[in-house]
Formats: sequence, structure tokens, C-alpha cells
Amino acid sequence: MNTPWSTPIKRIHEGDHVVIRPLSAQLDAEALFDAGHASVLHLASWRYLPYGPFRTVDAMHDWLVTCEQSADPLFHTVVDKRNNTPVGMISIMSIVAQFGRAELGHIWYDARIQRTAITTETAYVLLCYLFDELRYRRIEWKCDNRNIRSKN
Repeated sequence: MNTPWSTPIKRIHEGDHVVIRPLSAQLDAEALFDAGHASVLHLASWRYLPYGPFRTVDAMHDWLVTCEQSADPLFHTVVDKRNNTPVGMISIMSIVAQFGRAELGHIWYDARIQRTAITTETAYVLLCYLFDELRYRRIEWKCDNRNIRSKN
């Protein structure tokens, strides 16, 4: 069946505040571990995800290797342009190219940058890629019903 929609690919996306690049377990494990484990507040980022927090950097690295190899979800590292530091992750997932549909998911950020221009722009840049470049018809985003901050 021919489809007018292409499947999203692993590539770099850039905004004014953020670079969203394909996940690299080798490059990103240590910084992402710090971003998700620096304090009790950081550990709360994992509350609504089916994985994490991780006991060690090596444990997170091993999990990131499996993420890096995935074709769906397509995992990306979110990098703060101010200091070139990884501050979280996001994926394009549940991709159904023949219907022009995908979802943004597996989203988590360093507690220090939640609700900032970085997080807003991350979603915006990927929505522009999916809607404007790939011309997708529908992009979904879901959150755990208990996650009041995300729902708001």
C-alpha cells in the first residue's frame, strides 16, 4: 500500500533553546543519570514511567542501549543549548505511517528544567517535524491520569 506519509527517522532537531538528537547510550548515560537522580525531586520524575529510577549509571546505560536500538519508539536525548548538557528524553512512538499518526512519549526531564522554554520547545520542535515536514494527520500525547502537573 502506498502512503503519502514517511516514517520518522533518527535525526537531529534544533530550536532556540534545545537540541533534540538521537539517543546515544555511550554519550548520554552519565548526564542523563545525573538529570534523573540528583535529588529526591529528580527521582520523582520516574513516578509515572514504567522504568527507573536506576540504581547505578551502568544500570541506566544498559537500559539506554536497548532504547538506542529501538525503531519504535525512536528515543531522543534533549540537550540544553546553553551548556550542551543532556537534560531529559523524549520519543516518537506508536508510529503508524500508513495513517499519518504518531505519539510523543517516554518524556522525562531534569527537575530543574521542567516547565521551562526547553520543555515547551522540545514538544514544539517535534510537532513541527511531524506535522509540517512529514505532514502527519494526528500526533498524540498521553499522560498518567495521576500526573496532575502534566494534565494541567
